[in-house]
Amino acid sequence: MSTANMPLPARTPLSGRQYTIGAGGYEATVASVGATLRELSFSGRPLILGFGADEIRPGHRGALLAPWPNRVIGGRYTFDGVSHLLALTEPDKGHAIHGLVQWLDWEIMDSDAEAVSLRTVVQATEGYPFRLEVSVRYRVSPQGLHTELTARNTGKTAAPYGASVHPYFVAPGNPDSWRVTLAADRVLTADETLAPKDLVDVAGTEFDLRDGPELHGRFIDNAYTAIAVEDDDLHIAQLIGDGGAGAEIEFRTSMPWAQVYTGALEHPDGPSVAIEPMTCPPNAFQTGQDLIRIEPGESVTHEWTIRALP
Repeated sequence: MSTANMPLPARTPLSGRQYTIGAGGYEATVASVGATLRELSFSGRPLILGFGADEIRPGHRGALLAPWPNRVIGGRYTFDGVSHLLALTEPDKGHAIHGLVQWLDWEIMDSDAEAVSLRTVVQATEGYPFRLEVSVRYRVSPQGLHTELTARNTGKTAAPYGASVHPYFVAPGNPDSWRVTLAADRVLTADETLAPKDLVDVAGTEFDLRDGPELHGRFIDNAYTAIAVEDDDLHIAQLIGDGGAGAEIEFRTSMPWAQVYTGALEHPDGPSVAIEPMTCPPNAFQTGQDLIRIEPGESVTHEWTIRALP
């Protein structure tokens, strides 16, 4: 058979291979680039702001963030007495942002109608001379979309580590009347480059989200901690729209921080609010605050669940 007459191979979408899972009214689509949560809905109602399969993922929308979340200021840090310099992936502010896995093409491990697992390897580089195998399992059920993110140190030395996830939540109705509820007593202020400054009480400030205030007129791009603990050692954050409909994210106390970002309320793709559980605050590689140390051969796992409201 002439090669001229052979069928062309199917072209992979720009966001990577697509895996759709569903159960109990929930449907999720995961794209292999970044193991990104590209779409999530309940009974046909979107819970996150998604994007097209053949689009380059807009920013960090739906991305997994490891081996650090948020920013390393100036890209510089010291670990076990050795200084390192990361690539400045937020050049306009001069920081290294959101880790190393979000643009890698993750490989499939296994999948069925209700779950999919993917993996990738963070290879040692000059800025991060540590090797990690990172895997994720997405599983849907009538209780929502449950995610487990695991990092295993396959190198010969201990590795610094932190992780997060970056969903942009949506809700019905006018976004001016949307409410975010996060029962956190402390918030980290930031300077004009979003470098962290002071950890302060939220009481009496525009950052107080404990009673679920309307978002109209509030700009927030800050990390919260001292979050109330619910049953089973869980934290909960919610975006609530008309009639109490919206979405919530439930995350383990091993993720004691959460970034809230309201700057996408007027995004041309549609309004949304990012709520990002984090294992550590911004700049933990420098400060060491809540930084995880993974010894060779050891692993850490973090879990969260997204579900519909009501």
